[in-house]
Amino acid sequence: MHVGVNVSNTRPLLMVLPVFEDNSFIFVPIPAMGEGAVYKELRDSVPGTCEILEQLGYSVDTEVHNDPEFAEFTFGEGPRDWMLAKLYPGDFVFFLASMKKIPVPSKTDFLRNPKLYSEELKCLLKQNRGPSWFYGLIAQIRISQIFAGKNEIRRYNLYDKCRELDITIEDTLRTNAHIKRGNHHTGEYIIIKGERNESKVYQQALPISHGNTPLTELQDIFYNHALKRNRAKWFEIILNEEGTNLLLNFINANQR
Repeated sequence: MHVGVNVSNTRPLLMVLPVFEDNSFIFVPIPAMGEGAVYKELRDSVPGTCEILEQLGYSVDTEVHNDPEFAEFTFGEGPRDWMLAKLYPGDFVFFLASMKKIPVPSKTDFLRNPKLYSEELKCLLKQNRGPSWFYGLIAQIRISQIFAGKNEIRRYNLYDKCRELDITIEDTLRTNAHIKRGNHHTGEYIIIKGERNESKVYQQALPISHGNTPLTELQDIFYNHALKRNRAKWFEIILNEEGTNLLLNFINANQR
């Protein structure tokens, strides 16, 4: 799943995520109207997000859609796409973002003195991004539970794997943006909750492409191991078991 700000459809924050020289990174969730939550509320829970926005001149009072969230590992999906409807408890969801490496030693160095690196951050903006951006893996959720509205359970025949989204389970998903916003009551959402032992945010971003082209060593996974794919985006796929294991091996081999 592609998440976080990007240069195409996350106005007013048209930018990519920063990756530091040690491959640490900062996640910046997407802005969205009508959320009732703003970026400054993430100052403690998503370290670095506010500092990035402040140094780039964006307001931390901008409304934010913090989904996925990695405190309790939840993620929701609306009627735009229904990839989650094809998954089962035990499946993995891998999250990637549009990213660019910047000449700053580490996330720790940046957070120690954000103002020192304001010029280095400007290359993240759409107008300055250039050709050296990439897609990078940033996190994974292994699904423990799937929740959906009653209509969606019936429409997509999800009876064997979903619990119905109703008021009795709201506390279970209290950290998810859709629950906080209350729009899940429309029934047009699927929300997953992760197993804590096998869900994680990576310590380093893992590049999987050069620009929009997958790395040569990963092309077999993305091109030959898909059970379902979005033809417009090579990374929006559901992997078969072998492909999932190959990707997990790549991740484990490249995490320090």
